This record gives sequence, structure tokens and C-alpha cells, in this order.
Amino acid sequence: MERDNLWANDLSANDRGDKMKTTDSLPNSPIWDLRRFDQARRQAAVEMMRDLPLQDPAQHVLMMCIHRVCQSGALPSQRELAKMTQRSPATVTASLQVLERQGLIRRTPDETDQRINRVELTGDGEDLARECCRRIEALDVRMIDGLSPEEQEILSRLFGKMTRNLAAYTGEDKEGDAID
Repeated sequence: MERDNLWANDLSANDRGDKMKTTDSLPNSPIWDLRRFDQARRQAAVEMMRDLPLQDPAQHVLMMCIHRVCQSGALPSQRELAKMTQRSPATVTASLQVLERQGLIRRTPDETDQRINRVELTGDGEDLARECCRRIEALDVRMIDGLSPEEQEILSRLFGKMTRNLAAYTGEDKEGDAID
């Protein structure tokens, strides 16, 4: 209910012209630029991964998340992977089934709580996950090419502010490690 009041207050402010109006979210606004950037980044990532034996970009993200958690010495649960990738548990389960059939991951019950499935990479899965990470890191370097360290810091601060603004509506802390 409080979120509804916040939203109503924002709409009232928009009516008064105090904030960016909805109609300002057209092709010449920073928000539209952000949408174009996100689309270009997604297309570039798909192109970079085209020759890898995975069906969709969500599987690349899942493999990288599993790899990063396993590097810390832990095995992620399916629920943790859903949260990390910002996907539903059902979607993650379906993707994991495909990866398991391909021999890229193994799911095992948690030692202390049999209701929890832990996920680990097989040898082939580890090789593929490392390659996914290498390619995404190369894309990240390409994305910030030409930006000074100061510009990168400003960009990070601005994204942080926008993320906190949106988190106020959902009541969640969105400064996590979502990879995409």
C-alpha cells in the first residue's frame, strides 16, 4: 500500500511538472538511451556466444553464476541461482534440466537439508563456463572502451542511484550480483 502512495505522489508531481513526465521517455531521453544500450548489449552478447552449445542467453548467465559461486568454494542451490539470475525457480529448474542432459552440470541433494538441490559444474561445464566468462569480460572491456576512470565512476554512481530509486518501489535491495 505504501508503494501505491509513493507512486501516486510521483504521478501528482509529474502532473505539476516537478519530475520527468512519462511523455519525456521518448527517443531523446536518458531512459530511452538506457533501453537502446541494454538492447545493443544483449545483441552483442548473443553474437559473442552464438557458436557455444547452449540454447539461449539465460543458460550462459546460469553457467557463469554457477562458476563464480563454485570458485568461492560453495555449491549454489537452485533457489540461490534463481535469485542471482532474477529468474523464477521454475525457469531455472527447466534450464538446469537442459544443462544436466548436456552433461554440463550435476545436481545433488544438500548434505544437511535434502529438500535443497546443490548445483555443480562437470569438467565440460567448467570449460564452457570459463569460456562464457572470458567472452563476457571481453565484451565488458569493449563496452567501456574510451571511458575515462572518472566517467566510469560517474556511470557507476548514476546506475546505483537509479537502482536504489527502483528498489524503493519493490522494497528490495537490488545492489546484488545479477549477471546478464
